[in-house]
Amino acid sequence: MSQSTTTNKSIQTLISDFETLAQNFPTITSIKPQNCSQYPATFRVNYLTPNYRESSFHNTTHHFSFNPSSESPIQKLTEFPTVEPFIAAESYSPSRNFKAILRVAPEKTLLEIWGKTGLQRTLKVSDYHGVIYTDLEFTIDALTWSQDEKRIAYIAEKRPPRVPKLFENFNSEDEAKGVLRNFAYTDDFGEMYRGKSNPGVFIYEIVEDSLYSVVNIPEGIIPTQISFTTKEGSAIVFCGYHFKGIKYGIKFSANRECKIYHLGGLALRTIKGNSKKKLNPEESKAQEEKLRNDIEIYKPVKITNEDITLAPVVSKDLTKLIYLYAPHKRTILLVFGIKMIDLTSKEFTTTVVFEPPKEKNPEFYGINTYQNRLTRMRFLGDTNYFVFNCYDRNALALFIGNTDTKEIKRIDKTPFKSGECRFEAAENGLIFAILSNISNERTFGVLSGLDTTAKTVAEAIKNLKWDFYELNPEKTPQLIPTANNSLTNLPEIEEKILTVRGAESAFFTLKDGSTGPKPLIMFIHGGPHGISTGFFTMMMYYALYRGYNVVYPNYSGSSGFGQEFIDSLPGKVGDLDAEDIRALMEYCCENGLADRKRLICVGLSYGGFLTGVLISKHPELFKCAVLQNPAISMVNMYEASDVPDWPLAEVLNIDVPQDVTGDMYKKMFQASPLGMSKEIRSKVLLLLGDKDKRIPSGPALLYYKLLKDRGVDIQLALYPNDEHVLNGTPDSIADQFVRTFAFIDEKLES
Repeated sequence: MSQSTTTNKSIQTLISDFETLAQNFPTITSIKPQNCSQYPATFRVNYLTPNYRESSFHNTTHHFSFNPSSESPIQKLTEFPTVEPFIAAESYSPSRNFKAILRVAPEKTLLEIWGKTGLQRTLKVSDYHGVIYTDLEFTIDALTWSQDEKRIAYIAEKRPPRVPKLFENFNSEDEAKGVLRNFAYTDDFGEMYRGKSNPGVFIYEIVEDSLYSVVNIPEGIIPTQISFTTKEGSAIVFCGYHFKGIKYGIKFSANRECKIYHLGGLALRTIKGNSKKKLNPEESKAQEEKLRNDIEIYKPVKITNEDITLAPVVSKDLTKLIYLYAPHKRTILLVFGIKMIDLTSKEFTTTVVFEPPKEKNPEFYGINTYQNRLTRMRFLGDTNYFVFNCYDRNALALFIGNTDTKEIKRIDKTPFKSGECRFEAAENGLIFAILSNISNERTFGVLSGLDTTAKTVAEAIKNLKWDFYELNPEKTPQLIPTANNSLTNLPEIEEKILTVRGAESAFFTLKDGSTGPKPLIMFIHGGPHGISTGFFTMMMYYALYRGYNVVYPNYSGSSGFGQEFIDSLPGKVGDLDAEDIRALMEYCCENGLADRKRLICVGLSYGGFLTGVLISKHPELFKCAVLQNPAISMVNMYEASDVPDWPLAEVLNIDVPQDVTGDMYKKMFQASPLGMSKEIRSKVLLLLGDKDKRIPSGPALLYYKLLKDRGVDIQLALYPNDEHVLNGTPDSIADQFVRTFAFIDEKLES
């Protein structure tokens, strides 16, 4: 049974409950197919095992087999998890005879090549360049193999020139000028890319044990998302970002100008050779001359013309490429279409596979999610079928498409209308996905029965079959019994999709036999063009256990409901969306879904902004409010954020002008919680990351001081090592959980 909220939990109990949840709800991070050429197929499941007592995380792995005709199709092959230290990325070769591992240890970064009998090559890449980019905003695969398995390509930060000290002995004035680089400012790619500003493409020749940098990509084109287009790895395609002047933040911003380029030959500068022989001056001169000729001959060819193009995914037979495209939009999230390029044609012939819907279509609202999901789009072998994730109403859904018939069909299977089916990998007709919903995030699924020889999507999916497996520590012997068994065995969770003012929300309650309205916790997503999918969080799960109802609103402007819905909000932030939330709360109270005197609002980022707006405009609405890295000042967002275009787009509905006028400043200030009434009656908790580049913490600190001076009941926690998403350290994750519920316990009953 759920616990009554009439009695406060002690801090010790909150800590104990947090640890129980952390131990029993492992987070699956990836699924890696191994041998899927015959049944039983084998694959690995990687997950994160926390040790909060020691403030650490362990990357752990279990091995599984899959046979769809077996009574239990998914079988765990390993009794104990394998701990994988320091692995930042891994990639199997096309034949799956080799595996590349990027190992980032405290003092060094290694690129390792493993065969089936053991380690075959090791290169200490940290001797030659900066950090390797592994995130999906910059990569299709962090380590990309050529088809002949002799080359690996990756993107890494170029090593800057050496900066001399002020009082060195200099041989020339030009050498002395190098000291001016000491404190020179260099803008980076913003939030979560601190210090990353100059990526380059690198090629590792495995047999030669040589490392090269690709030098025929001009300055001004920032290479991301590379793939080989020839068997021997002599040519690549890549997505190139363009910034006019300063760099803008890339994370969570899918609206940055970018094109797809083809590089028909690679001009390679040797960084680490395998020859012990030193080149004589004539040989060095000849090598440099060849490099200059290659740069002149092999120039990048732009093969897309749309404003925004992302995720160039090449088929395994290297004959075609699909990519996502969209016209320029001010909003950070937008609806994409899909096009295909014939890589065998000299003209790179392009055909449309799917156009972004021009009108609202409830059958399919269009392709729309963040880059880290968009870049997971994959072909299914050498066929015309491909799979991808995108938001669909209140869910992150899985879709299959066909480049010939131009059909798209949703194929995921989840216990709730909300939730996420995160595509992870596809191999030999099998599709692997991670499931996350309000009840857990420890389930994965394997989809089989797909006929990729069929001419239509309907024929291809008619025999589809999902099989699921839940990583459940409770079902294995435990040395230390769970302190609170009821915490991990909730009664049935009931989901309702509420529609108020045309905006949908996912509402959850426990079927626990309780009577009367319960307190309600609402989580407001950020963006504002993000989405609440009802995915698993320990906080919302624990709220249900504690006897709260939970609601995730998708207010006007949210993703998952088409471009028209997204475009409805800019110019009306803090008004249209705030009224959606107020009306939702009224609906919940009137229909017995919430206790009017016990409403709690939790908001992150723009959700924190909206929470601040609501407690100013409707001071009687919420008993408690938790603001996580909130956008307290739209003026400061323009002046100090890594996305200065964002407040102009959302508040004023304009692109970045040459000059921002005083009237524009005034409107941005008036739209901000900092510029609104401070007569706030809600109890307020502020949670801030001190390294946040998306929403710098200064205005929120001022907000805290102003409210404190006015006698508002407000608390503040500042996490020194956290960025925008408050998950920088195990300590801060644990503290937020305990602090939030301790705060709610104290204030709800006061």
